[in-house]
Amino acid sequence: MNKIRSSRMMETEATRNIELMWLIGKIKPDHGTLSSFIKINKNAIKQLFKEFTLMLKGFGFIDGTLVAIDGTKIKASSAKNKHYNENIIKEKLEYYEAKIEEYINSVLNTTDNESSKQKITFN
Repeated sequence: MNKIRSSRMMETEATRNIELMWLIGKIKPDHGTLSSFIKINKNAIKQLFKEFTLMLKGFGFIDGTLVAIDGTKIKASSAKNKHYNENIIKEKLEYYEAKIEEYINSVLNTTDNESSKQKITFN
């Protein structure tokens, strides 16, 4: 939600963000622990996103027959590029699954690159 991808920033948030402190029971994981957790549980995190959608369906927040989100305004247009059929939705689901995978990999890459030191040059 706050676009925090770095395990070091997650470590800071665990001691700064009151809601997060409540959620994790005031434990204070270090960045190495967070990075390892993401690496070890990569597939479980992907499954969590799917399970969350199913939970919303179970609570009745969504009906689950068809979920398509579009940011455009609804107009009386019947152009072919405005229609969503089963194939298009399937392609979009594959696209978003790839984006989730990309996001998780970017978190992992960010935490791996944090260990490299910056060189400071003076003129």
